[in-house]
Amino acid sequence: MNPNKKMSKELTVEEWSMVARAVMSLIVTSNLSEIPKNDMQIVKWLTAFCSDINKEIIELSFHQ
Repeated sequence: MNPNKKMSKELTVEEWSMVARAVMSLIVTSNLSEIPKNDMQIVKWLTAFCSDINKEIIELSFHQ
């Protein structure tokens, strides 16, 4: 896979849901005490991002 290749495909709701679950699974199963303090901001951002994705998915499911 070429890391410089830009992807133009938009993700479906199901794909976003899988991404959020995978990221949260990695965070939950990691040993947070081993993560350097300056990297915890990334973990917090990813957690908030996944939370936002899940909220959007729930909202979209009510409107369908």
